[in-house]
Amino acid sequence: MKGNARSDKPEDEPFGKYFNKTLAMCDCTSGVYKPSVLPVLPQQTETCENLKKYIQENEKERNKYQGCHKKFYKGWDCTKDIHRTHKGACMPPRRQKLCIYKLTRDNDTKDLKELKMSFIKSAALETYLAWEIYKGNNIDAITELQNGQIPEGFKRIMFYTFGDFRDMCLGTDISSKANKSTGVGKVESSINKLFPNVKNSKSQDRKTWWNSIEKEVWEGMLCGLSHAGGNDAIKSNQDYQYSEVKIFKQSDGSGITLSQFAERPQFLRWMIEWSEHFCKEQKEEYGKLVAGCTGCDVSTDGNCTQKGNCKNCSSQCKEYQKFITQWKVQWEKQRNKYTELYEKTNNDSNHLTDAIERSVIDYFKTLSSNGTTYSTAGKYINEKGYIQDCKEQKNFSNDDGDNKYAFSNYPNDYEKQCTCKTEESTPPPVQPPQPKPAGGPGGVGRSLPPAGPDDVLSSSEDDEDEDDDEDDEDDEEEASEEEGGASEAETEEDEEHVDGAETPKDTTDQDLPSPPEPTTEKSVDACGIVKMVFEDGSTLKEACKTKYDGKYYGWRCVNTTGSAEGEAASSNPRVRRSAPGGEKSGDKGAICIPPRRRKLYLHKIEGVDTTESVIEWFVKSAAVETFFLWHKYKEEKKPPATQNGALPLPLAPDVSQEDDPQKKLEKGDIPEEFKRQ
Repeated sequence: MKGNARSDKPEDEPFGKYFNKTLAMCDCTSGVYKPSVLPVLPQQTETCENLKKYIQENEKERNKYQGCHKKFYKGWDCTKDIHRTHKGACMPPRRQKLCIYKLTRDNDTKDLKELKMSFIKSAALETYLAWEIYKGNNIDAITELQNGQIPEGFKRIMFYTFGDFRDMCLGTDISSKANKSTGVGKVESSINKLFPNVKNSKSQDRKTWWNSIEKEVWEGMLCGLSHAGGNDAIKSNQDYQYSEVKIFKQSDGSGITLSQFAERPQFLRWMIEWSEHFCKEQKEEYGKLVAGCTGCDVSTDGNCTQKGNCKNCSSQCKEYQKFITQWKVQWEKQRNKYTELYEKTNNDSNHLTDAIERSVIDYFKTLSSNGTTYSTAGKYINEKGYIQDCKEQKNFSNDDGDNKYAFSNYPNDYEKQCTCKTEESTPPPVQPPQPKPAGGPGGVGRSLPPAGPDDVLSSSEDDEDEDDDEDDEDDEEEASEEEGGASEAETEEDEEHVDGAETPKDTTDQDLPSPPEPTTEKSVDACGIVKMVFEDGSTLKEACKTKYDGKYYGWRCVNTTGSAEGEAASSNPRVRRSAPGGEKSGDKGAICIPPRRRKLYLHKIEGVDTTESVIEWFVKSAAVETFFLWHKYKEEKKPPATQNGALPLPLAPDVSQEDDPQKKLEKGDIPEEFKRQ
């Protein structure tokens, strides 16, 4: 630059006539760079506008039971959605509901240009929907985003999500993909068609292509978030640009960049996300324990019988222990998987047939250069996890016997209160033994022997029961497949609206879900579950098959004389053999099953393996059953239609205009007759 910048006019500008606005970002006296808001390029603005339109269009698509739905997170899944090679990993609730609708459509993945836009749109919409549920749980986050700041907790969610989309592109996703026609199996199939020479999941072609679009995918996520929060400033904030954005930031400005985090194996990223979720829950449980144990003092001999609020403290200690037990099961699965993989670092990984596992072990080898710093899952989480929210018990490694071990039954600072001797309640009086039943027509005068192999249903059962058995066998075969547990769909990986009754049948003998592994969810939004069911029409369509297709059942009575009455008393009656010896109990009676019960709607039970999912299963089943019961009830109570344009026929004797059930329900009154149903 020629000339004297300091002396040339105008004097109020330090660089005189050579002044440029870009230089205003520099403090030339100290040499300190001052970050400033970057200008938004016209191309970025156009892309954001297109993404905004796509998000709005998705709302319309949802009304047609397509697109991506609002989020409703379940618990962590450590079993059914994980590929058999990678058992031991736990899939986050967020990942189970990942928005991949665009990536499953043939027209939107027909070439690399369309595939690129589908990744950008999917990531943008996923961010938009994820914010909707995040702000509901973090009220202060709304103001933070409106002020142009992405909450740190949500930024981590964006990092987790970005990494999952990257894994789908590179073929390093560890979820089950048995179904190639829907969900992530469909995504993988579509991408494979565009990279026909792929021989393993570490294809350089895939990685090169992803590297060319990753910046735009991240910018799409920022666009989705700006549309959700109503502030465009985050798109141009230097701190949120692809090459600058960081999580786990330190006071000196250092942290983990987006590309660094996304390159970590998915198994480890999910374990980090799990540790964050656990610590949030532990913080809440610890707070309850502190509140419950306030005023509970323990004497030197460990007795707290007469020491204030110790009974309530004891109860809260049990709740804390229950919480730890539930989460510890999932932790041990991940810990054992980590150990299994880490121990392979001493061997040559080239012989491994699974490319994903080989890449994880290669990553572990880079960690092992630090000695034993990362030799266990607990040590890894202590160093790499987000565990700041954990209260008191923050050590995930139990190797050194530290009393701050995260999965101790009680926090170390409340161990005395949780283990002290409390006042025991007086044991109830011993009840006298029940007299044996007398013999005679009403009962058996002795105990019956255990049922033998002949005490089963006759092989000549009616057709409907044979169909039931076949369906049950099919269900068992599906459940036994090592890869086939995932219920994936076009809209979300774990789509709910495909569940339901697959074939019309008598549901009288259908098995209900078995007691699940408990989760830490405190409550279930029943109305939210029901809303999703009815927004998604496919569940009702499937239920129609159960309710209206096929055979129309009447009452079914099975008596103890060896013959069936009613509908079941056909050419192949269902007969139970008599118990060996003695007269049957209740031989003058019968068991009669109502038509309503025989057509009872039971939601599909695949994946029902947690307390929350069992509750959700009952809510869905009861809601759909009630819906159809009401439809049948109000149709039966409708006034007769007119004939040939004449006046309507007289109402049925038990129905009046005032008793119109639909009108009563709209007023908030449930008809007594329907209430009994």
